[in-house]
Amino acid sequence: MVTLHEAVRAIARCWPKATTTKAWLASSATFGNDQIVQLAALEELVRGWKDDPYALAILRTRVQQDSYREVRQIAVQELLRGYKGDAGTLPWLKTCAQQNEHPNMRRVALEELVRGWKDYPDTRKILQNRAQQDEDSGVRRTAMQELTKSWHENHDMLTILKTCIQHEEDWSVRRAAVLELVRGWIHIPDTLRILKARAQQDKHPDVRRAAREGLVWGWKHDPEVQAFLAGLPKD
Repeated sequence: MVTLHEAVRAIARCWPKATTTKAWLASSATFGNDQIVQLAALEELVRGWKDDPYALAILRTRVQQDSYREVRQIAVQELLRGYKGDAGTLPWLKTCAQQNEHPNMRRVALEELVRGWKDYPDTRKILQNRAQQDEDSGVRRTAMQELTKSWHENHDMLTILKTCIQHEEDWSVRRAAVLELVRGWIHIPDTLRILKARAQQDKHPDVRRAAREGLVWGWKHDPEVQAFLAGLPKD
């Protein structure tokens, strides 16, 4: 049995030169009621009409306006796969990472910025801004994780982590920051103090648990730390 995705692909590849094929794919990508058809149409537009400005415009519009999260995400991926070298792609991606109304798209754009433009001057600044100021906790968490993964040696990263652990409102972001601190900065003098404070005082049990596990792992042969852990109340 032929799937919808296969059907769209067959039409696009059987009549690749037909103007009506491009128009149909553009319409399906823009107005289709089935996301499988939309996804296939976007992929075939990039494959067959990459040099057509209309295809690029459709991709950018789908990222901003499509009601399906999966279509928005595929549109970003296809845009970067087909148009990474286009002069307008990086400025567009930076805008998407900071201003797109969909949190998931800001998150995806941040990941793609690091993947494709890590060494560009603005990339780290944009991630630092999103890690500290984005209204969505998932975006803040992604930005913080990408920062510590890609710029581990930068002193600012430790400051960002400390601030996040101590002042971030969302428990899942605090927990992720604790895990990053343990993963990358276990031997920094402040780490022990910070983990003890979170293990004892954090409002959320998952954050306290992550801090305690970090203490167990990093100071398993330290009798003072083990005594401190033994004296904590059970969650």
